[in-house]
Amino acid sequence: MTRADGGIGKVQCPPVIPVIHAESLAAVEAEQARYLAAHVTVPGYEVHADADVIWAIQPGGVWGNCAVRLRLAAATANQRLDRIADRYCDTERGGGFWVSPFATPPDLPARLRRRGFRCRKHFPAMHRELAALDASEAEIRGSRFKSWRITRCS
Repeated sequence: MTRADGGIGKVQCPPVIPVIHAESLAAVEAEQARYLAAHVTVPGYEVHADADVIWAIQPGGVWGNCAVRLRLAAATANQRLDRIADRYCDTERGGGFWVSPFATPPDLPARLRRRGFRCRKHFPAMHRELAALDASEAEIRGSRFKSWRITRCS
C-alpha cells in the first residue's frame, strides 16, 4: 500500500490473487525481507531489520523505500505504522508497505487506509526451486538468452 497523494480520486484495489502455494509464497516473502535487510551496510540506506517488520529508506527509486514481512502485534500496530510512516515523511521519501497474506494483524489494510495509504496493486509472485531444477534437453535447447556489454553511460 502506498500513501495517497490527495490529487487522485478513490482508487479501488484489484481483486486479490488467490494463494495457490503458500509455502512458496512464504519463501518469496522471506527472500524479499533478506534482500532488503542485506542493504544495512550500503551507504545512504537506512535499514531497520526489526523482529516484526523490515523497512528501509534509500536514496533511489520508491520501491526500495518499503516495509516488508509485516508481523505487527495488534496492540502496538498503530504505533509501529505511525513510526514508519512518520519517518518516511521526515525524510521526504515516499514509501510503501508490501502486505502479504501472512501479514498481521488481520486488519492491517484497514489500519493503513486510515493513515492515508491505499492499495495500488496486487503483485503475483514467481518461485522456482533451483536445487530441484531438472530441465529437459528440449527446454534448454529452446531457451535463448541475449546479453549486451555496456561500455559507457550517457
